[in-house]
Amino acid sequence: MIHLIIATNAEARPLIDYYKLKKKSEFNEFQIYSNNKKELSITICGLGKISAAISVTHTYYEFGCQKNQIWINFGLAGHKNINLGELVLVNKVIDAANNYKFYPFFAEKINLLRVNCKTYDSPNYNYTENLTDMECSGFFFSANKYSTKELIHSIKIISDNKLGKINFKNKLEINQIIEKKIEVINTFMI
Repeated sequence: MIHLIIATNAEARPLIDYYKLKKKSEFNEFQIYSNNKKELSITICGLGKISAAISVTHTYYEFGCQKNQIWINFGLAGHKNINLGELVLVNKVIDAANNYKFYPFFAEKINLLRVNCKTYDSPNYNYTENLTDMECSGFFFSANKYSTKELIHSIKIISDNKLGKINFKNKLEINQIIEKKIEVINTFMI
């Protein structure tokens, strides 16, 4: 099964609609959508690395504690100079608070730009050559407990850079930037 961990409903909605996922009926701490036929789940974790880490564990138990499944963190991220709307693959994760590092392993050639990602505890607009986000390190920390490195990835769409940013409160704008990359995301997942 493929498990996507996504911070917000606005980021998840285009993928939920694309894959025609249904919300699980049970009450959960996290919103979980799935379609057993497609072997796919999306968990909306909320902002922050702790929420991301907890949601991975929750999802793991929610779907029967199956080891070595595919885990993907998807969402928006900032970068100094990568164009808005560009889809990138995280090749190194750095936690800004404690300098922990995680190194994804790529078994196949993947045709996406690879960039380091630095996870912060709050929004960071001091752009560098690293992506900036708030969930990636927590996601990797937790997913490493349940799967092997070649099955754990993070893909991000650039939402802000030194020249501009999308309106994070505008769900339509978020939807549009993600919808433009859905086919590439789908190709990455299969």
